[in-house]
Order: sequence, then structure tokens, then C-alpha cells
Amino acid sequence: MIIVKLSTFNIEKEIPDGIIVYNTFSSGVLFLNNEYKNEYLNLKKGKKCNKKDLEKELTKGSMLVSDEVDEVSQLKVLNNATRFNTQGISFTIAPTMKCNFACPYCFEEGVRYNTMTQTIENETIEFIKNFYIQNTPFGICWYGGEPLLGIKNIERITNKLFENESLKESYQADIITNGFYLSRKNAELLASLGVKTAQITLDGPPDIHDTRRVPRNGKKTFNTILENIKNSYDLLEIVIRVNVDRTNISRVHEILDILEEEGLRNKLGFYIAAVDDSASQKPNPQCFSDKEFSEEEFNFYIEALKRGFNLINIPGQNLGICGAISLNNYVIDPLGDLYKCWNEIGRKEKAVGNVVEGPLYNNVMVEYLNYEAITDKKCMECKVLPACMGGCPYITINSERKCNSIRYNAEKLIELVYSNQMVDG
Repeated sequence: MIIVKLSTFNIEKEIPDGIIVYNTFSSGVLFLNNEYKNEYLNLKKGKKCNKKDLEKELTKGSMLVSDEVDEVSQLKVLNNATRFNTQGISFTIAPTMKCNFACPYCFEEGVRYNTMTQTIENETIEFIKNFYIQNTPFGICWYGGEPLLGIKNIERITNKLFENESLKESYQADIITNGFYLSRKNAELLASLGVKTAQITLDGPPDIHDTRRVPRNGKKTFNTILENIKNSYDLLEIVIRVNVDRTNISRVHEILDILEEEGLRNKLGFYIAAVDDSASQKPNPQCFSDKEFSEEEFNFYIEALKRGFNLINIPGQNLGICGAISLNNYVIDPLGDLYKCWNEIGRKEKAVGNVVEGPLYNNVMVEYLNYEAITDKKCMECKVLPACMGGCPYITINSERKCNSIRYNAEKLIELVYSNQMVDG
């Protein structure tokens, strides 16, 4: 007879007509009425489950596991298998560090504004081809600076990579851009070059955005970016990111009203992200703590639902966390230098090699590849560990660990999702 137990990673929210169970390892969410709720609560007390159908559903969602399973150790193994998997590679490439904006919270202040020469382009292409394994996943995130200032570089690099048919078939790309130069023509070109998604930042309604996303010539940018979004969302998946702090959070919902007026409701991805000063030259007193941001994020979800935008994000399993701590992931700057984290791009002392000589296993590289979130006692005891995996490695290595907002919001979020589904029928 197999002895079972409820998962360490179950989060429960009792409601008047039952209980909602969310498992952060499987991302499964299960609603149980009061009859099944009582059986579930008996399981929590170590009693036997008398409903085989409940046991089956809980097992399917990893909410019920064998008593012999050490879930944290299992998670460590799966996490390391993901991080050190050699069947797939991804690169973040900055064709230029030039930028037409001078945003006040930008962490790249002081970085040299180089653009890739064709010599470095060719060396980058050879470096990538040498890393690529036939018929395995391959991805590029185009980054900067403002990558659209280097769109010719993007075109040349991609076309040369596409000479390898297997690589072309495996290729997935996205771009992080301020959106100012995302014209219809540029969007068509990017789509033809295999770019699927464009992340664009809008920091509030026009009067707020135009004081934060400021071009070097001082002109306004919101309306140009909005027009570009309208003219390109049928070609690329557009994800709008809003960088929030104490100065703009109260106005963020107004962007949703503008998108509604423009006929863009639920046609774009949309999320808010806390401005973080851990990679900046100067501390920013307007930044939220992680708990404060979690409250603001939840309030934003409610405001969005009122407007017919379903933007609720319940994080799923997040093995590997990010490329910085994974073996086959590199950031390449315009000089051909390699980095593990894009927060460090252009900072020569943080380079881990270059595209000519290859990766260098120096102290920076070793620190990232040695990174292990699950040695932290608080993390090991946290129910949302599979969805967070200790948070951003760069922040943890360089300052104090920050928790994902799901740590504070999980119960409220699953109740909100359930309530919204009941309203929708």
C-alpha cells in the first residue's frame, strides 16, 4: 500500500462554498465543494482519503504525492537538469548600445554607446554556429540600447544564421524595444526575420509616460509608440510592460482605458513590473518593496478586470529561473564580449569571455553557475518556491534577495481567478 501526503507546495483558500487548492509545482488549480473540502482537510490531518475520485484529481495535479518523496530535493534535481541542459541554446544580443531615449531609471547609464561592426557580426555568427546543435531549440532576444537602431545588424546576422536550415527551423526570436521606431515597415522586416514577440514599455498615460520615457531631443513619445503598436500588433505579438514606482502607479489603469478606446482590449499582452534600482548607479527612493509591489499588482488586476481586461497572472513552475545561471545562455554586446546577465552588459569587468575566444570560466561565470537558490532556509520552507526559485539571481548575488509577489498574493489571486470564472459562467 502506497502511503501518500499532501504536497508541500499546496496553497489553499477556503471560500463559503468550498476550498480552492493551487499547487505551485504543477500550476494546477482545483476547486472542491464543501463535501470534498472536508475530505481534503482530513488529508491535511493525516487521515485516509475516502474518495477515490478526489485522490485521483489531487494526484494528477501533484497536490497529493507519495510519502517517500522529498519534494524540495526533487525540485533541486529538476532545476539543475534544466539549467545544465545542453539540448538548446539562447542568446541575448545587443547590436547597439545606442539609445534614442534617456529614461531616468535606466541602469545602462554610463555604458559606451557602441554599435556592432560587420567584423564582430561575422565573429558572433561563427560563435553561435559553433554552439548550435542540429535540431535543438535555439533562440535570440534582441536587446540594447535600442535594438531598432541596429535593425540592419539584426537583418544581416539573422540572414546569415538562416543559411543553416536546421537552425532556421529551430529559431525563435523576440525583441525588447522602446517602440518608437517600430514602424509597420520595421515590424514586417522583423516578422520576416523570425521575430515573434516585441516587448514595449508604456509608463502611464501620455502626460506621465512622456516625462519618464524621454527621448534625447526632449520630444513626446507616447502617441508615436501607440500608433506603432496599432500598426504592428497583427504582425508581432505585442507585450506592453509598465515600469511602476510610487510616482506613476496611481495612473497605470489609464493606459487600459486608452487601449480600450483604440480597440486593443485583450489583443496585447500587458503586465506591470516594479522599477528596480539594484543595477542602477543611483538608489531610487521611489521604488517599492517587494511586499508593497505585490499589493499594488493585486489592486491593478482588480482595476483591469473592472475594465474587461483579464491580465491575472498566476505564475507556473519556473525551473532554471533565467539564462544568467544556465549553461548555454549568453548575452553578447556590440564589442563581442560575453556576459551572463543583461544587467551587466557593457561592464567589462563582468565579461565572461568573447565571441572570438569563447566563454571564460572566471569568477563571474563560476558565481552564476554555482548559484543555488534552494540552499536558503526560507526558500526551502516556502510554498511558492517552484514558481519563484529564489527570485532574480542578479539581485540575490549583488544585494538582498527579493521575493516574487506570488508569495504574498497567492491566496487572493486564486480566489480572484475563481470569482471571475464564476461571473463569466
